[in-house]
Amino acid sequence: MPIDEVQEISGIGYWEYDLVERKLHWSKQVYEIYGVDPTEFTPSEENFYEFVHPDDKSLVYDAYYKTLAEQNSFRIQHRVIVNGEVRYVIQRCESIFDKDGTPLRSIGSVQDVTETIEAQRQLEASQKKFMAISNQATEGITIADLEGNYVFVNPAFCRMSGYTEEELLKLSVFDMKAKNQDQSSFKNTKEDMEGKPVHVVLQKKTGEEYHTEIIGDVINIDGESLVLGTIRDVTDRVKREELLNKFNVELESKVEERTNQLNETIYELSQEVEYRKEVEAKLKESLAIKEVLFKEITHRVKNNMQIISSLINLQKSTLSKEAGEFLEQISRRIHSMALIHETLYKTNEFEKIQYDDYLRSLISYIRESYQSENIRFELNAEKNMLPLDVGTSLGMIVMELVSNSMKHAFPDDTMQGVIDIEFLKADKGQFRLIISDNGIGMPNGLDFRKTTTLGLQLVLSLVDQIDGKISQSEKRVGCSFVIEFF
Repeated sequence: MPIDEVQEISGIGYWEYDLVERKLHWSKQVYEIYGVDPTEFTPSEENFYEFVHPDDKSLVYDAYYKTLAEQNSFRIQHRVIVNGEVRYVIQRCESIFDKDGTPLRSIGSVQDVTETIEAQRQLEASQKKFMAISNQATEGITIADLEGNYVFVNPAFCRMSGYTEEELLKLSVFDMKAKNQDQSSFKNTKEDMEGKPVHVVLQKKTGEEYHTEIIGDVINIDGESLVLGTIRDVTDRVKREELLNKFNVELESKVEERTNQLNETIYELSQEVEYRKEVEAKLKESLAIKEVLFKEITHRVKNNMQIISSLINLQKSTLSKEAGEFLEQISRRIHSMALIHETLYKTNEFEKIQYDDYLRSLISYIRESYQSENIRFELNAEKNMLPLDVGTSLGMIVMELVSNSMKHAFPDDTMQGVIDIEFLKADKGQFRLIISDNGIGMPNGLDFRKTTTLGLQLVLSLVDQIDGKISQSEKRVGCSFVIEFF
């Protein structure tokens, strides 16, 4: 095969520099690398440096003359400018000397490695993005080979399992499973259940068992098939479901028991009229028990409000824009109440709520719901406990007023909006909630107490429910509402 074809295939050009005659010879591939026509361009040491990037000229010059001084070879990577584009090359050189050590000529090669450098940078950038996402994820992320041996684990899975990264990389998915667990789930993940959640009981380093939902996907990295796993700890949810099932069984048993008692009482009433008063007392007792049971059922319904909100969000995509927006408003109101219960579970307090924590969760939800990059929230909330019914009403008030600001205060998408929420304890045990923005404000002459909009009517009704007072603060810019209550 001719040498020019070999150079073209390999992408490597060769050059020779006669130090006695000061003549530089390039192969055809070198001309192509530097983007010049061999019939119009005569290479020399001087015009070679015109191709070298200004910041790399001293590097190349020093490397070459150092190899002449020390009589050795060199290999360096540097930048060149070809037709206005910065590219990367690798230069190799060695020189030939006479018996007195005088350099006679230098021979070398140049290889364009721009695509390799760019690919390496893209790979490094991709790896950085993956690691950033993996390290910030709250769910466990693992990568295992087809035999189940871990080749990658993220910090969340280390915390979840109690093992260090080094320990996990010596284990397999089967080592993590609890005793007496079916070992076929990993195989199912690769086949029938790929991309679907699988319930698996795992075991921590301490021996403690915990419930997980694992979604597995087969991926291909550098030609190797691997299994990507996303692991969520659902132990709390499973325990709640078990408790709920237990409650349902007890409830059904009590209902059946009370129903039997009632039937017996009715039977006795039909047999003996003289015992009517006694039977009526038993009926009242049974009704009272049913009322207690009804309250318990109502409590369970409240705990499922988040599920209702999610179902609404799924349904709205099939409706008109107006109907979808109406459902969205209902969903947000339900979500504000559902967040109350979420906060209660975190604090184990079921009569009062830590309201500053609840406000932070609510504002975070509103920010994610509207996804407006031009609006910033400022929250100043003192640590205060509120009764559950007051906290629920106040949460819906915040939802309505902040939503109004998000939708109406900043009609221009370029406006840099700020919404302030303050929740403070004033004198004599009084609480004060202030919600304000720097938007366009309400229309002149509009009395918010007489507006027909559902949102503000709901706010006024909720303020009455908590025996509070609402007023509109005088501001030169934007709109501000102050709610005070005991």
